[in-house]
Amino acid sequence: MTKTRHAELGLSNEDVLEIYETMLMARRLDERMWLLNRAGKISFVVSCQGQEAAQVGAAFALNREKDYILPYY
Repeated sequence: MTKTRHAELGLSNEDVLEIYETMLMARRLDERMWLLNRAGKISFVVSCQGQEAAQVGAAFALNREKDYILPYY
């Protein structure tokens, strides 16, 4: 049986699917926020388009039991 590239990195099929779904959700949320901004319903939006993989990958690498993040803009 051939080992997949993500398995070589220690990621299961479920991990990869969760990462992909989270990236997709981030993109959809970003698109919706942009539309709301253009419609005048929210005053500003900070887009993350094109950065989903970096953000989700970094967050996925954290240990949910002991690591924490403090995001800001």
